[in-house]
Amino acid sequence: MSVSQDSALAIYPPDLWDALAQELKSPLPGPDQRALARTLYSMSETFEPDGQGRITLGMEQRRVTGIETPSTAVVIGMGSRVEIWPEARWDSYNADAQGRFTEFADRVISGR
Repeated sequence: MSVSQDSALAIYPPDLWDALAQELKSPLPGPDQRALARTLYSMSETFEPDGQGRITLGMEQRRVTGIETPSTAVVIGMGSRVEIWPEARWDSYNADAQGRFTEFADRVISGR
C-alpha cells in the first residue's frame, strides 16, 4: 500500500507493484522519476488484514491523505488496484467526475 494520484492511498497487487518498481529502476533516473520513486517508496507499507479483512493505516498515510481519527474512509476498486479516500473528499471528487463522465469517456476512450 502506498500513496497514489489525487492524494489517495492505493493497494497494489504484487505483480502490479513489481511492474511499477521495474518502471522506476533506471540506473540514472531523471528528476521526475526520482521524485516519484522517493514519494512512492517512502510512503509504502506492507500490511496484513485482520480476521475481518480490515487494515490499519499508518500515521503518515493518514496525514497525507487527510483521513483523520475518527473518520470514515471509502474503499473503491480501480480495476488493477484498490484506492482508499477520506469520505468527504471522495464524495466531492465523485460528484464532479460523475457530472463529467461523458467528457472523460470521449477523451479517454474515443481519443477526442
